[in-house]
Amino acid sequence: NDFIEIGTGGVGANPHQLTQIAWIQTKDRRAGWPVVILTKRQRIGSDWPTFGIIGGYATLAIDGDSFIENVIGNSHVSDGEWHQIVGVRDNLKYSVYVDGKIEKSKEVSHVLEGSDLPMHIGHHGGWGTYFQGSLDDIRIYNRALSEAEVKELYEFEKVN
Repeated sequence: NDFIEIGTGGVGANPHQLTQIAWIQTKDRRAGWPVVILTKRQRIGSDWPTFGIIGGYATLAIDGDSFIENVIGNSHVSDGEWHQIVGVRDNLKYSVYVDGKIEKSKEVSHVLEGSDLPMHIGHHGGWGTYFQGSLDDIRIYNRALSEAEVKELYEFEKVN
């Protein structure tokens, strides 16, 4: 039940462009229970795209009191190996990458309201969930990285 709180500054309350990156190692295979990596969501409401793992797959969850839209990758990442997972928001387009490759991209129909709450790594207060595993090299960008930038970053980090 540990997590890191990194404050409210940096990327703003509701950036229309955002990239969240984490290297993860987990064996948590509980289908249906989200393992949260990065979120500002600490209460009910539609404030921030939650980036994490659902059923063993990298996911961006766009949710509020009366809606949820998940963008779920195709590769199972809860296998005990290290994986780089990336979630990108570019206005209403959300994309999930695993190990430098785009896995899923989707235009969503709901607009998030934003949040002035502190960012949490490894915890989602609204869902009461924590990340179970190891995290490394967590990054948040206040812009949407391109597919080429995600691939280049993965290739560089993979060898270093």
